[in-house]
Amino acid sequence: MNEDISISLRIKRIVTELYDGNQSEFARKIGISESSVRSYLVGTTPKADVLEKIVNNIAISYEWLLTGEGSMLRNKQISPQSTYQIMDTEQHT
Repeated sequence: MNEDISISLRIKRIVTELYDGNQSEFARKIGISESSVRSYLVGTTPKADVLEKIVNNIAISYEWLLTGEGSMLRNKQISPQSTYQIMDTEQHT
């Protein structure tokens, strides 16, 4: 349950920092109901498909969303595709 509360707090941080607390805008952006957002904010555990919607539609780091580790925003990290491109370039030089 502790981990669920942490996910709830991270979702609250996303709504607060990226959507100025506007739950309906956040819900619209990720394609879920506003009542679902409210339930997640009070501690209901989102299912994997909802977490995936958050990550895919807002560019949030999946690792950060699940664990709180690393950067909240995905664009501050090297994507797996970039890592493979770097490795491929290094192998050919």
